[in-house]
Amino acid sequence: MLPVAYWPSRKAIDDAISAGLAEVTMPLGPTKGSVKRVIAVDVEHGSRVRTWIDNDRPSLALTYKARTGLPEPTRLFLSDAPGHEGTPLSQSQLYKCFKLDIKFIWYPHLGRHYFACTSLLKGIQHDAQILGHAPRDMSPNWIRNRGEYWLDMQRRQLGHLSEATTELYLRWIITHHVLVNTFDEWNFFLDGESLETQQAH
Repeated sequence: MLPVAYWPSRKAIDDAISAGLAEVTMPLGPTKGSVKRVIAVDVEHGSRVRTWIDNDRPSLALTYKARTGLPEPTRLFLSDAPGHEGTPLSQSQLYKCFKLDIKFIWYPHLGRHYFACTSLLKGIQHDAQILGHAPRDMSPNWIRNRGEYWLDMQRRQLGHLSEATTELYLRWIITHHVLVNTFDEWNFFLDGESLETQQAH
């Protein structure tokens, strides 16, 4: 579970905002495959969580310590439910939180897949736009070559030890590019908008 000490500091977040960056880095201890890595956190999300850490979380942690006689919790996520203030949230409780407001199947690990697919799609789209084309105009070999470039960066971000794991994302992109040519539709779907909505803009 994520310790609160790992979350980017207010200074790091403010420095990223001042520099016009969309993300702020956050180092993680050993994660999947016992790998230490650094991930990128959306700077606006990072700022909101940091505000909660600095303003609301301390009182929850102190209440927990006073109620239980245990040390203040080190996990980032703490309960604010009456009678359970400051109780560290378990993995199963976090999974339940994902089901409260979302009407379709979703759980935290899918966020990794969402991030990987979205980053790969947008990277390829960026490269195609530089050449004045849409990804659907490019050959499968071009998609693979540019996709492998973006995959190398994703492997470090996702902490994959095996290239075969991240290769699945590229295989998915190429398959759809060749068979059904739905790059734009999938890109808009991952962003939560329909192709018709995008075209209307």
